[in-house]
Amino acid sequence: MPPVFFDKPDIGKIQDAIKEIFPIKAAPYEIDIESLHHVKSADPMDTVSQMEAKIRGRTFADKIMAQMVLKEKGKVIERTTKPIASVPVLTRHLSYLVDGNDYQVVNQFRLKPGIYSYKTEKGQYITRFNLSKGRGFDLILNPNTHKIFVNVGTSNINVYSLLKALEVDDEKIKDVVGDDVFDSIKEDNNSKNYMKLASKFIYGFKGDANEAKSKLADYFGGEAKIDKNNLDADSILAGLKKLLGVSRREIKEDDINSIESKSFHGISDFLVERIRLGADKYRRQVKNTVRVRRSLDVVPNFDSSLLAFFNGGQEDQTGLVQY
Repeated sequence: MPPVFFDKPDIGKIQDAIKEIFPIKAAPYEIDIESLHHVKSADPMDTVSQMEAKIRGRTFADKIMAQMVLKEKGKVIERTTKPIASVPVLTRHLSYLVDGNDYQVVNQFRLKPGIYSYKTEKGQYITRFNLSKGRGFDLILNPNTHKIFVNVGTSNINVYSLLKALEVDDEKIKDVVGDDVFDSIKEDNNSKNYMKLASKFIYGFKGDANEAKSKLADYFGGEAKIDKNNLDADSILAGLKKLLGVSRREIKEDDINSIESKSFHGISDFLVERIRLGADKYRRQVKNTVRVRRSLDVVPNFDSSLLAFFNGGQEDQTGLVQY
């Protein structure tokens, strides 16, 4: 079994992740957080309260309180303070008590954000875009056909479609890939590819090809990031050039299994990740409910995102041990 890392959640990191989501604009309304503060409501040494939580199937957690404001056309119409998140506390038994169950968190080594090019055991050449923000994806080269696809989820979509959605000039693409590869990737471009790409990268996307291109331009122009750097068209071209360089043995492939390629992750990283993964869904929920109810009462907390790390089912329990 991997080593268990007895660490406490970093409240500051969790608060920063929550702040990233705001303000949320739902014309004519805007919802924002003015301040956050940590309420230490769970004492790690209070075994009586822990036993009660265990018997009653409750979560032993501190609260993060938010002072929130609702504006209509720029004018404040409501201000309130409410709990915005429950953060499980590490108990004296070195576990987290969630819905009456004890969990311990296993630390992990994960691939650092970056652009990695290498050859697989099956002979495929891949450039992996491992993002710090946004959905990661691969560029896959078939050395026999010279076709290159964007692999995202279970879909393979022509890389030329992504580059054209980002309005990259043909001559610029040709300078990177060469004439033979350019002719191969240009063959399969069509407007449906734009919509398919947008549906993979933008949560809840529904629209035509022009809307897809616009959304993709926004996503790759500021939302998708590797560390603090934007993942833009030039980054994709750089990854494409690297992919071809490795396939032609002009440059050395990256070792994604080396310790230098890994970063260490603990409980704070997992909880922040949960918040960020659910950010788009959260924004949509807030927009839809506030437009109808016109009140901060309907703004949900982040408990479902945070606690899903512990109790969301086996597929959600990466880095977790229940006992």
